[in-house]
Amino acid sequence: MKDSFKLFINLNALTNKQLVDLWNFVFDRVNQFSFRFPNYHHSTSNIMKIKYDDNAQIDEAFCDYLEKNKMLINKCENNKIKKEITNRYFNDKYSNLSIVYHCKMFDYLKEIVYRNPNLFNWLEPDLPEDLSFLINGKLFVYVCSHEDLCVFYVNSKDRDKILECTGNGSWSAQGTVSVKTISTQK
Repeated sequence: MKDSFKLFINLNALTNKQLVDLWNFVFDRVNQFSFRFPNYHHSTSNIMKIKYDDNAQIDEAFCDYLEKNKMLINKCENNKIKKEITNRYFNDKYSNLSIVYHCKMFDYLKEIVYRNPNLFNWLEPDLPEDLSFLINGKLFVYVCSHEDLCVFYVNSKDRDKILECTGNGSWSAQGTVSVKTISTQK
């Protein structure tokens, strides 16, 4: 069986240049992406409940959110593979429903990532959460924004390139570590 690894990346520990290098590497490989939008028909997002006192404020915030992200939503609709309302996202289960988009990759999304390269900062209501990337339907990068979790599912060649992009080419267990590797080879 081909070697495979889960590579955990702490995006907060990377410089802007390292983040851009990492996304350049990702964009050269992937052809699909997925992420969650809050379900505006189900205004019960935990973040929204904390931030706003009542449902009227939540509804107003969602309208602002949708307006800010109108171009992205339109491009997702034009490039969608699948759209669903669910409380599941890959292997995670959420307490609230979300609209989950699975789309073909397009340049506008790349532009947004380059403007906001730390995907841990992609939180509703400002940006859609949990942007993840796929290669022909197979998960390559999984991000859970609010948990600061970024996992790459890679072979040893891609792992080494990611370590190079993130400045961990000679990775060791000493000092500040922004990358953790776990072999998933059976």
